[in-house]
Amino acid sequence: MKLSEFIYKTLHEDEGITAVVGDRIYPIAVISGTLFPCIVFDSISIVGSYTKDGTDGDNSQVTIKCVSERNEDSSDLAIKVRKIMEQTDDDEFGSAELLGSASDYDQGYYVNMMTFQFTTY
Repeated sequence: MKLSEFIYKTLHEDEGITAVVGDRIYPIAVISGTLFPCIVFDSISIVGSYTKDGTDGDNSQVTIKCVSERNEDSSDLAIKVRKIMEQTDDDEFGSAELLGSASDYDQGYYVNMMTFQFTTY
């Protein structure tokens, strides 16, 4: 399973997340006309992890953005997303580790961004 599919599935299957955003979980970009709040994930990058014996898996990073018209809603959603991602323990993708976060205001929307790293095997 690809990392983007795994992230979508993990977020979409959580009732607390879908109670807030419904099906508005998007890879890369928000679809025009989307209602808010929503979640967008992008910036997936993969870096190989190597040892003297060869590959030891990959370190994959992804940025998840929680977008809303109200800062409080964006922040609350980001807290839920973080808990879900850090509690995930998958055979292929392991668990997510938060590398950093930031907040922004863009075109009338509040955006809370979190970058997670997965160690994939």
